[in-house]
Amino acid sequence: MKRNTKTKIGKIAVGLSAGLALLGLTQTASAATTTNVMSFYSGASAWALPAWGGQGSGSQFDAGQDHTGDGGGSLYVVDDLSGGDQLVDVGWFSGSAWWQNAPLDLTGYTNVSFYVKWDTANSTAPNTTFNSGIGETPQFWAVGASYNWITLGTFTVPNSASNGWVKINVPVNNTISGIDQCFGLGIKKWTGNGNTGKVAFWVDDITLEATPAVIPPPTMLAPTKPGKGLNMIALSGPYNRENIKTTSSQSWVGASGPVTYSFTVSQGVDGSAGAQFQNHIFLAPNPGNESAPDWNEGTIVFCDLESRGDGLASFTFRYKTNQPSGNAMLYDTNSGALGSIVAARNGTWGVTFTGNTAITLFGPGGVSTNLSMPADSAALFADPLTAYFGVQANNATGVGASSILSEIKITGTANPLDEVFTAESSLNTNLWTINASDAAGIFVVPSTAAYWLTWTVPDGGFAPIGAAKLTDTTWGDINTSPLQLGTKRWALVDQSQMPGTNTGYFRLVKRTYSQLQVLFPGETNAPNTLTGKIGTPTDVANNTYVNVTVNAVDSSFHIIRSVVDTIHITSSDSQAILPNDAGLVSGTGTFQVAFGTTGPQTIAAADTTVPTIPTASSASVNVQ
Repeated sequence: MKRNTKTKIGKIAVGLSAGLALLGLTQTASAATTTNVMSFYSGASAWALPAWGGQGSGSQFDAGQDHTGDGGGSLYVVDDLSGGDQLVDVGWFSGSAWWQNAPLDLTGYTNVSFYVKWDTANSTAPNTTFNSGIGETPQFWAVGASYNWITLGTFTVPNSASNGWVKINVPVNNTISGIDQCFGLGIKKWTGNGNTGKVAFWVDDITLEATPAVIPPPTMLAPTKPGKGLNMIALSGPYNRENIKTTSSQSWVGASGPVTYSFTVSQGVDGSAGAQFQNHIFLAPNPGNESAPDWNEGTIVFCDLESRGDGLASFTFRYKTNQPSGNAMLYDTNSGALGSIVAARNGTWGVTFTGNTAITLFGPGGVSTNLSMPADSAALFADPLTAYFGVQANNATGVGASSILSEIKITGTANPLDEVFTAESSLNTNLWTINASDAAGIFVVPSTAAYWLTWTVPDGGFAPIGAAKLTDTTWGDINTSPLQLGTKRWALVDQSQMPGTNTGYFRLVKRTYSQLQVLFPGETNAPNTLTGKIGTPTDVANNTYVNVTVNAVDSSFHIIRSVVDTIHITSSDSQAILPNDAGLVSGTGTFQVAFGTTGPQTIAAADTTVPTIPTASSASVNVQ
């Protein structure tokens, strides 16, 4: 989507903490035009992930049903309610997987529309059952980067769809996180287990609709002090788990003394606004690589800390055995849900095992309760056992909320650990692996962090820059990877990135991707210079791999972090070993090349996603 690049200086806000001031750079942006993205005219091959979740018979192309009657077809969806816990159908904007296609920016669209026709002949359950009779109301999704499911809204199939095609509209909220980079659309219906019946319907002409409205530019807000420690943000959800898990085994079974698993909340989530936010410990014997072991694994301990609206929180010990893809035992007070305590939300929470079966659940202020579990159940938790510490939103109000941990401690196991995050600059990957639905929401805020810079969305193409003085003619990039929480973008600025010693001025600037840059080792990106780089290529050895960097940049060689286009590498050396095509990540990519011919050689990079971007050539490197 092209946008008007005319800019003007906005209002200056002064008197902020640490002498910070803001300079808002505004910019208008034109909305998109209405586009039919899935007409199913000759097939449904774009729907590459049919009927995940057990209930579906699979999406199919049906040439006999077409909304317009012009000889095309439609997507035929069958939901077998007895087949599993949910139906998920996902399709890409073009016929291959998301990483092979350019994303669409949905911020310029007002709604997604599509046509539905109910199959009365083959549906044994009524549309009212599908709509909301069991489970959740059907959802319509967008598919973001890395399979991030973005809920656009819910929909229902009206009674009139039994008599013919009916148009359905799902509004698009252009402030939803990740909506500026979408690769496909999807339908989800969760019902749970134990249901009967089948529903079937056709879908046709899925369209992104737009009006000639103007998208407002982002507005920069006052900086705020960051919370130091392990920040765990429920960026997506509400039922996505965001975890870190131990790299070493951590079983209590057979230990010579007490074993304790604990975490300290320095800043918890206030539930007074309705957030049902959850901190948790999962203890899983030899789990897979899933982020939701409490559901997927058959055997697990689940210590569940739930926010309340009175400054307190409840902490519950739960477990299940031999129940994969289910959680009934975790919430059964006669078997897996053993007991709870209530205490002040911030402080240290944990569980101690004295022997294999004796359990003490404890919280801030000395609150505790004693529990026990059967010996045959406890025996299932012998090594190898992985400990997870994480968060979950649990409802829409909790999405975007953040819990900050100052410490995680495991004692008495074969591999004890004590991680004080307020003393760390990053997550210790020797101890932890991030295992999350959206890993961007898990990070350590170091003691050197200065401020959060915050601005509103949509903000496509905008980036923060800073200067020591308001009158400076050159403003430098603030190199950070912003997060989106609700309708705002957050960028963490380290003290080393502050433009001045005691003061800093910040603004947003819109940069337009116009060219590629190719760098060899020895060269460094240098915006606002004649060539856009400094240094000279380091000589490389023949038949030895060397890392080549490709950047997506603007006309003054600033890296455009929003670009994820696919890059194709070629060389002047016909004997060179070249990499496969790959996408950029945050505007940059590293490609390994091995030259086969000595002498001066070059590398060229082409954008296959946007072919109008000119091919870029490297400097000449000496191959020895």
